[in-house]
Amino acid sequence: MKRILILSFMVSVLFTLSAGAQSLRATVKQIKSLRNVSFTEVVKFKFSFQDEFSLDTLNSKMFIVTGEPQIGGYYKIDGHQQQYLFDGNKSISLNLKDKTYRMSKQAIVNQFTRSLLYWQKQMEAYLKSPAKIKQLKDTMISKVVYNYFMVTRKDTVQKNEHIHDLVYLVTDKRTYLPVLIKSDFKGFANDGALIGAIEQHSFTNYKLNQKNFPDLSETKVPDGFKLPVKSIKPVPLAIGTKAPQIDLQDATGNTFDLGRLKNKTVLLNFALLGCPHCINSAQMLNRLYDKFKGHNFEIISIYQLKNDHHEGISKFDKKFNINYPSYTTGNDAEKIYRFQGYPYFFLIDKQGHIAQAYEGFYLDLEKELTDKIESIK
Repeated sequence: MKRILILSFMVSVLFTLSAGAQSLRATVKQIKSLRNVSFTEVVKFKFSFQDEFSLDTLNSKMFIVTGEPQIGGYYKIDGHQQQYLFDGNKSISLNLKDKTYRMSKQAIVNQFTRSLLYWQKQMEAYLKSPAKIKQLKDTMISKVVYNYFMVTRKDTVQKNEHIHDLVYLVTDKRTYLPVLIKSDFKGFANDGALIGAIEQHSFTNYKLNQKNFPDLSETKVPDGFKLPVKSIKPVPLAIGTKAPQIDLQDATGNTFDLGRLKNKTVLLNFALLGCPHCINSAQMLNRLYDKFKGHNFEIISIYQLKNDHHEGISKFDKKFNINYPSYTTGNDAEKIYRFQGYPYFFLIDKQGHIAQAYEGFYLDLEKELTDKIESIK
């Protein structure tokens, strides 16, 4: 009896997986059978450290081209402030606000271009490992019942952390076209920090095989658009330079003078809220602060007022249990300290001179900082 139950369970699991794979295969077949398609797409994206999603509503047109190697077709995607074009040879990203453009040979340049054709290619890849496709219980959206699947691209434990890469797909039972696709990722970035992200695409207002569909096979930069002005990287302050004074203010409005930290080793962290690498570096800075506290060592995070405000900074510090102080400063800190990009670190010795500068956050930074602090503390 037990063997029969086990066998029945296995057959049920295999059937569920097979049904899920068959349904996704029907979705791929349906998309590839089209000549062209247009639709409205809402794209939402959020890193795990962010409280709110970024969102844009896109009006998209796709022309299906059998044999096009990247995504299987061309596209024209119109957002509120951006437009994206791909003709099989190049993609053009237009900033409608400042009239600048960027060009690439890649069809996929950001989450907004990961549209229907991209996901069709992904589904083809999922079908090569059908055991990773699980059909879930049907879901209901606006009183309509839809197919619901989960694809497990990764689900494991690393460094005592549960990491995963999951994709949820909702498709129409009649047309098999996608209604919603959500990617849920948690893992380690190249710099070693743990990070997560959620990306969601909602599709509505499909129009299939339209007559008089625009020609997307040759795109060009419209008149009036220009390349972004290349910024000139500043010459960094030389090692041994006296650390410049800048006005600092805490969340209560009290001013702070770096001169009060005389006879201490100080690590200045110029940061920006919403910068992924600044978030990742916060974990490292907490460890450094705990390691060297009691050794005449201080860490100070500095945010420019043109980018961030005290309320957001206080919220960030509380969320990530930051145990070192944060201050705001004026909008000229980048010029005074001659840096570009975030995060940027300056290690200042007990005499108030710059001992070392560090650009960005990377895997070996914690060891480099530890060794340097040890050598000058």
